[in-house]
Parts: sequence; C-alpha cells; structure tokens
Amino acid sequence: MSLFAYRVLNSGDSRQEIRSLAGRRRTGLAFALVLALGSGGCTSVASPPDRFYNLSIAEPSSGAGSCRLPGVLLVNRPVGNSLTGELGLVYRPEPGSPELRRHVYHLWADPPTVMIQAELAAYLRKLGVADTIITPNVRARADYALNGRLVDMHRVVGDQPHINLAIDLSLVRLRDRKVLIQSSGVQTLPAADVASAVQAFELAALALFDGFLEDCQRVLKASP
Repeated sequence: MSLFAYRVLNSGDSRQEIRSLAGRRRTGLAFALVLALGSGGCTSVASPPDRFYNLSIAEPSSGAGSCRLPGVLLVNRPVGNSLTGELGLVYRPEPGSPELRRHVYHLWADPPTVMIQAELAAYLRKLGVADTIITPNVRARADYALNGRLVDMHRVVGDQPHINLAIDLSLVRLRDRKVLIQSSGVQTLPAADVASAVQAFELAALALFDGFLEDCQRVLKASP
C-alpha cells in the first residue's frame, strides 16, 4: 500500500465516513428484519378454489329417421375463437354491454369446442346416423365430415341472467366435397348462476343438436 493511501484510510474524515456507512448498514438490516417479521404476522386472504364443469348432453329422444349415412362419418372439432377455445367460462357483465369477461375460478374441464365435439359425436352414435362415427384422432378414412363453428357461448349477468349458445354445423360428402346440409341455431335460456348456466348450456346444446337432426332428416328424405 502506498503512503498516500495509508494516510487517506487513517485520516479522521475517512474513519468517520466508514463508521457512518457501517451504521447505515446496521439500520437497514434492522428495518428489513422488522418488515419480515411484520409481514409474517399479517393474515393472507386465500384464493377461492378452482371449480371445473363438464358438459353432459342428454340422450336423444328420437331415432335417426331418414338422417342415415352409409359409411363413416367424421365429426371434426368445431372452430372457436379466443374465448370459446379457453377454459374460463365467459360472461357479459350486464345486458347490452360490449364487454366480455372470463371467470377466473369457474372453469370448463376441457375447452368448449372439445366438449361440443365429443358430445355431438356421442349424440350421433346413439342415433345411429352413420355406420361408423369417428373423430380425427382415429386417423381413419371417412365418407362424410361434419364440420362446425362455435359462434357464441357465454352467460349474461344482470336483472334477467341468461345464457347464449350459437352453433353452425355443415355436413360434407367427401368424395366430391359437396355440402349436403347447413344448419345454424341460437338458443337463449335463463340461468341465475354459474351452476344453472352449465345446465342451461347442456339443454341448449341438445336443442341445437336436435335442430341439426331435423334439418338432416328433411334434406336426406327429399334427396333421391
């Protein structure tokens, strides 16, 4: 160490500055300790538990009738949007509001488009609409494809709470890409809370599936 550095470190001003710095450090550590102990004593508010819901559509009340397809029917996953493709239940805070929100703790077990696909395939199987009904994960050759779009699926909160469900369905013959049936429907049903909204969505989906069946029966009965 040089003589100059030794004199600086041992000067009265430098020793006072070092003692002041050490004091500030001790004060800072003491303050941090007080904060840590204080925060440990505060009561934290627990978040509500996640609640998951599934769609379970009732069995069809009638048979396929004239809606019968020879061969294999492929039921594709309906196209959705950024809301209907996620797990959070979607709601409108008040009637007429342009805003849509997503519940944080009320969640679907699967994205709505996945559940609608699964329930629609099960519904058509129970009806016996085609010899074989599959979904894309089977990776088998099909003769017909049922494509869809989940247009709207949300609940409305307010003085008259209700749900809205809208689905478009198109039946395509794959050998010539001919669209045989186009069916669109909208259902609005009362729903006071989230639990009743889930039940209302199930009833609405069944009504829309029945509407597709009626369109299919009418078109295929009239076709040669």
